[in-house]
Amino acid sequence: MRNLGSPPIVFSVLSSLPVGSLLVDDQRTIAQVIENSCSSFEGFAFMTRDDKFKCSVFHGSLYTPDFDATPVYTFTEYNSKEFSSQPISEMDAPVYTTTINSGKRWPGNVATGATAEMKEQFQRQPWYNTTTRTNNAVKVANPGALSRIIEIESRDFWGGYFTEQRLNGSDLRYGVRRDFYECRVNMTEETLALELHDTVMIRINRFGLSSGRKFRIVNQTLELNNRTIRFGMWG
Repeated sequence: MRNLGSPPIVFSVLSSLPVGSLLVDDQRTIAQVIENSCSSFEGFAFMTRDDKFKCSVFHGSLYTPDFDATPVYTFTEYNSKEFSSQPISEMDAPVYTTTINSGKRWPGNVATGATAEMKEQFQRQPWYNTTTRTNNAVKVANPGALSRIIEIESRDFWGGYFTEQRLNGSDLRYGVRRDFYECRVNMTEETLALELHDTVMIRINRFGLSSGRKFRIVNQTLELNNRTIRFGMWG
């Protein structure tokens, strides 16, 4: 079952990926710090083939059926082959309940006479904020719907508004069925220029894609032996 009306996945190339207030007192790498920010801000970061660092964040406000992201390439049965469709690992069903744990806490001592509110603030553990949202309508429509827990060590959600915005974006991305397609293309100057998270179009007479749909490149494999590239697209 496919939902051809799923909100498109778009992002702003002008946005940077913020790194929030995170205490680093261990041996974690900068890549792990960035991974925490990706979880917090629904973003992504990667190195290109020519060793350039790229990052950005998804924007819930751009989730409209007529979004205007221009595809940089169109995959058709004339320039591509071996199209296949399969469920995405751990995303073979929509998410109906999401829990966000944010702000890792290390309880401190509280002076005698402190108010109950101050004691609660200083001794709360293990997270500063925990919020859960459940959408029963998603579960009714999808009996195999999933639940997910997001753990964010930095304290990036100071109030209900920011948490709600984060959950709204999560619902738009994961509260509906998503499709994943793979295909193989010849290695040309044009296909070599395609990068992860580029917006592309798939237009083939299969999978209900005869009119074309926009997708995002989420993986690519250079097959140098036969001069081809295998792309994976999500949308």
